[in-house]
Amino acid sequence: MAFDACGMTNEQRYSDADRARIRAGFAWIGEHDPDVKLARLARLASQELTLWAVLRDSVQRERERMHPH
Repeated sequence: MAFDACGMTNEQRYSDADRARIRAGFAWIGEHDPDVKLARLARLASQELTLWAVLRDSVQRERERMHPH
């Protein structure tokens, strides 16, 4: 079963490495962009994507616990 960044099944399928690069890109922009508003939005996006990844992983672990292979 595949999860997208939002934890939904069968949606956009990014690899863990792709999602990590996306989050890192937002984090970099958040620290380096001279546009204060853009930097703030990028930091927020990075934080939100990190939270969604934690939630997705937690849901996946719980599903595996409830339905072991």
